[in-house]
Amino acid sequence: MADITARTDQALRKTEPEAPAVDNGTCAHDGNDRSAMDQPESNDFDRKDEETADPGESEQEDGAEGSNIPAPEATEPERAAAQGGSGDPDQTAAQLARSRWSRWFVAVVGLLAVVLFVLMTVSVILAVDVRQELNEETEREDATQAARQGIINLTTIDHNTADRDVKRLLEGTTGQFKKDFTERSNDFVDLVKQSKVVSSGDIREIGIEKKDEKSVRVLVAAQAQVRNSAAPEGEPRDYRLAVTLEKQDNRWLISNVEFVP
Repeated sequence: MADITARTDQALRKTEPEAPAVDNGTCAHDGNDRSAMDQPESNDFDRKDEETADPGESEQEDGAEGSNIPAPEATEPERAAAQGGSGDPDQTAAQLARSRWSRWFVAVVGLLAVVLFVLMTVSVILAVDVRQELNEETEREDATQAARQGIINLTTIDHNTADRDVKRLLEGTTGQFKKDFTERSNDFVDLVKQSKVVSSGDIREIGIEKKDEKSVRVLVAAQAQVRNSAAPEGEPRDYRLAVTLEKQDNRWLISNVEFVP
């Protein structure tokens, strides 16, 4: 009996239909479907709210999310465009070339200005030197000419014009020589007139021995053709003289005359 009962129970269990397995995913979908079916109008309102939402807020959110993303490095054309130039590489190259040419032009102009300044400075210095040399040469010529004329006046005299000749001589003298000659001028004129002297002087050689700013010493070789009552035919007389001149009021005047061997 017990064996029959056990077999019967097994047969009953085999014939009993098995309950289908419940799929969690299927149940979840069924639950969602039912929830969606239970709330269709709520989803529609939500979608409408999203559609009517302010697009600026969405853009602000997008901007906030993208602000942490680093910006890509700008290329050379983009930098040129940002600085006011065009993004064209050819135009950028042209702008760089013009910039280089401008710098070179400024440098060349500056160099030329320096060279011009140096040349002008050198020219001024040379002009000053040349002017000083010309002034020095002019003074030497003036002093030499004054000594020449003074010795000609000293060796040229005529008894007929003795007073005028002595006066002319004194006008070119100064200092002690003028003082001494003035004191003896009357005796000199009387002697010339009594001896009926006629003398004509000439300069054979002349040259400056030394010179400073206020005085000059000139060596003179002179010759005079002298006629008087003792030698009516005349005779030559040679003189070697050292003449000292002083500069007064831009004039060279004889201050001393010495006979030298």
